[in-house]
Amino acid sequence: MKNFIKTVVSFVAGAAMGGVVAYELAKRKFASRIEAEIESIKNMYKEFDNQTKAYSAKNKPDIDVIVKAIDNEDTDKVEKKSKPGKKNDTPKNESEYTNYSAYYAPDETQTEAVPEVKKPYVISADDYGATDYKCKSLIYYADGALTEEGSDVKLPVKKTIGSNTKRFDERGIMYIRDDEREIDYEVIKEKSTYAQYHSDGNDNDE
Repeated sequence: MKNFIKTVVSFVAGAAMGGVVAYELAKRKFASRIEAEIESIKNMYKEFDNQTKAYSAKNKPDIDVIVKAIDNEDTDKVEKKSKPGKKNDTPKNESEYTNYSAYYAPDETQTEAVPEVKKPYVISADDYGATDYKCKSLIYYADGALTEEGSDVKLPVKKTIGSNTKRFDERGIMYIRDDEREIDYEVIKEKSTYAQYHSDGNDNDE
């Protein structure tokens, strides 16, 4: 019985030792193969890099050649621009030249100052008659007509008092100054129309 156990133990121990040895051998074998593959890949990339560098160096443009080509191109352009034209294109005398300055001559009529038109404007009651201007009284009717007080002759509204037809005070009076004619107007607002006012016999016949 003891011999049998020894035999089994020896067999197991031998098998274990054999397995360890086989593992180590396989490990070394695969390690060496992996190292060989890695080295092969390194060599392949190294060769590829060398080929790329060699190709780049071989096909690299020469700076001197490029600069020379640019200089030649610029020289050709300058020569083309400075090359004289045909004899038929050259004016024979000054009369054949177009005088473009005449087209851009300043227009003296446009540079003259335009006189400012002085329009009638509203003044205060205190300013009325405060100057050497003439003073006149006007009547502004409900229908928009305008006359001088004591007259039935209609006056041009805008030319006489301008656009100041709604500037009457609470008394129905406004004062206008016309610097162009040097006149101060006292304008009285009438509630009736021109026709009604003059039909009632309000005219002051001279």
